[in-house]
Amino acid sequence: MEIKTITTDVLIIGSGGAGCRAAIEVSNQGKEALIVSKGLTFRSGC
Repeated sequence: MEIKTITTDVLIIGSGGAGCRAAIEVSNQGKEALIVSKGLTFRSGC
């Protein structure tokens, strides 16, 4: 297993409605958000 180090301004856990909205607000403030979700890609809220 390869370990990666990722740098971000804000880490959001969960890609439901609240997580997506949080990412939008972070982006509007000029910051970078990383969303982590247990769901499959394109099957979650965002």
